Amino acid sequence: MNDTIKLLEYNKGFINKIKSDPDGVFRYRCNHRLISGKTINGILHFVKGLCKQYPKTKILVEFDFGNVEFADKLTYIIFECICYTLIKDYQYSVRVILYPMNNIYADNVESSPLRILSEFGKENGQNFLKCFDFYLYQNHFRKVISRNRLANTNYLGSLLGELSSFFKFFNVKNECIEPIILMVTELAGNAHEHADSDCLIDIDVSQEYYKEHKSVRQEGTYYGINIVILNFSDVLLSSDMQTLLSTSSLNQLEPETNLVRYFKLKQALDYHRNYFNENYTYEDFCSLAILQDQISGRPFSSVTPNAIAGGTGLTSLIKSVQDQCENNDCYVLSGAKSVYFNRDCLNYDKDKWLGFNLKSDFFNAIPDNNVITECFIYFPGTAYNLNFILRSEDDKK
Repeated sequence: MNDTIKLLEYNKGFINKIKSDPDGVFRYRCNHRLISGKTINGILHFVKGLCKQYPKTKILVEFDFGNVEFADKLTYIIFECICYTLIKDYQYSVRVILYPMNNIYADNVESSPLRILSEFGKENGQNFLKCFDFYLYQNHFRKVISRNRLANTNYLGSLLGELSSFFKFFNVKNECIEPIILMVTELAGNAHEHADSDCLIDIDVSQEYYKEHKSVRQEGTYYGINIVILNFSDVLLSSDMQTLLSTSSLNQLEPETNLVRYFKLKQALDYHRNYFNENYTYEDFCSLAILQDQISGRPFSSVTPNAIAGGTGLTSLIKSVQDQCENNDCYVLSGAKSVYFNRDCLNYDKDKWLGFNLKSDFFNAIPDNNVITECFIYFPGTAYNLNFILRSEDDKK
């Protein structure tokens, strides 16, 4: 996969002096029981310091986690990308000591390519790179799609078929699977259309879990569908919209044109800019704007009356699955901010505008406080973490 090295290039700060242990191994010892963005930030500081001090030296780097739990799937996927950069771009040998405690939000870490790095052997690095790019086994689907393949107009149709084949072995109703497959395919297409980059897709269906209340097991079993889709690029989620909204043509729009939704978007911007501050910025508004139905960051010249911009409605697809879930954890990370797809804030008004707030009002209210959050790291590109927890169909019957 291209451009994973951007993780090191864009994140500031590094450890000044890094020394090897007496056995010659450069070790990062993790003291966090729960691995989250805060841990990843510390790892990036360590890795940047290492690469700065020993850029052309083939060394052995060991990450010692011990017994840990990952906050979500995206967290360990980003750590995989760091390992990928160390092996591919710096030719380091990497070893990972990891005894993961699975949870429904980050199941199947054992089937991650990281398992290869827990073993000893000269070929582990190359085997890891191969597994990073493609892996298909039982309940785990993983694929890196190059920008060249995404540019082929026939490929997304092929991807639809691959995903359909993968999901048919699980006890998941079609009402959930169909929007998930469309969602993944659309996001893969966006990686090419908006960022011209490779796209990583990683999906797993967890084992069955059950709920406990006061140490008493509750009736029913549950499983999670965990999805990560990401690309590395200088283009962020908000980038195209920032460019579009800065053009003078926006101010010349009239409500009678076929671009009426963009005229309305300008009205929303005029309201929201009164509330911009360090927590809610113009860039944040652009991220919310690009997620609106029938809105795109493409230039107005490419928008025709018969082909108004916008995809099939990513947020509509997410909401349709959320409505059938017991719980979910869905967000998109881009740059230094995350946008959370909170179910209660994904209700449309009568004109199909999302408010990203409990009022369902994009024109007279700003997003709720829990929608846009600061991140511990800067992500150069766009990464989606989509987790859906469903009750087993057998239990319902």
